[in-house]
Amino acid sequence: MVEWWRSFATADLNFQPARRASTTHTCGTYSFDGHRLVTKVFANSDPSRLSADQVRDIHFEGKYLVMRPPARVMPGGTSEQREIWWEKIADV
Repeated sequence: MVEWWRSFATADLNFQPARRASTTHTCGTYSFDGHRLVTKVFANSDPSRLSADQVRDIHFEGKYLVMRPPARVMPGGTSEQREIWWEKIADV
């Protein structure tokens, strides 16, 4: 079965759809153990992100699949935790 999903990513837990969001496109192989997704990236729209495997913790909140990469330190020393929320929109 093929499924279609749409997503949005934000570091802001009070996300408003009209506010800024970012987009990155990747492709590669992956492994998934039911809780953690590890992607070996072969191509990325942001070449600086080709250096390491992408690791995402996965959980469901209602109808959404939520992917959480490790927190990262931003300029100035603040920590940023992003989440990528996927919504299933159709079975094909």
